[in-house]
Amino acid sequence: MVVTGAPQVYSFTVQDKDAEALTYGCVAQSLEHAKKLASLAGLRELTLLEVRGLEGVELATVARANALEDPFTGSEWLPLIDFMGRNLSLFRPERCWIMDIFQHADPLSSEGPYAQALLTPDGSLHVEIGPTPELLELSADNSELAELLGWKKPIDGGMPNFFRFFDPGCSGEYVAATVVQTLSVLFQVSLKDGFCFRHPGGEFATAPGLERLEPHGFQFYFPVFGIAAHHDLRFPAIDSEAWCDRWRKYKD
Repeated sequence: MVVTGAPQVYSFTVQDKDAEALTYGCVAQSLEHAKKLASLAGLRELTLLEVRGLEGVELATVARANALEDPFTGSEWLPLIDFMGRNLSLFRPERCWIMDIFQHADPLSSEGPYAQALLTPDGSLHVEIGPTPELLELSADNSELAELLGWKKPIDGGMPNFFRFFDPGCSGEYVAATVVQTLSVLFQVSLKDGFCFRHPGGEFATAPGLERLEPHGFQFYFPVFGIAAHHDLRFPAIDSEAWCDRWRKYKD
């Protein structure tokens, strides 16, 4: 595969029989690269509609600059935003990533906040935040506030969380900054918390200012990271009453 030139947004119509979407979009560095990404999505019969340069929040530099100016993110959150932008790309429809939050005040909670994203057949990203019961319990205004932040209400019959779509082309940094902003506003997620990631790739490239957390006596199935100089994630001793209560609730 030949990959040349600056990244651009490629838009296609889809003629494949039984295709789940009529259009497909992606960011690629050449037409051949774009068609390769389309083939990963199972698409073969395509007609090119448009090729254009990246603009606005499609550019990582613009998304980072906006995050710096946002009072709910700022420079302190950039290590996490950079890490997510660098590591959470998805190329095949129905693949997803998940970010679970270990809140420093109650790291054993089974109702901790999370965000999850699914790549859709047309190349857009479907992102959810949850859990909804805890979001609504934290504040009576959270439902309205979530909508003001651009999230859609849960839908009965399969979408229990607040959600939104990001068009093909949106930078990973913009998606990350939006998620971080929302979780900090609605769930009081803080710089002291730990962030656990699941992604089809499995391996993660490091980002300056982010540290992998390995609390003594614990082994995580998935990597957990904290923001350097800020994280304060401490688990109680494995034989403590807190753990007994946690497993008792789990069994019940």
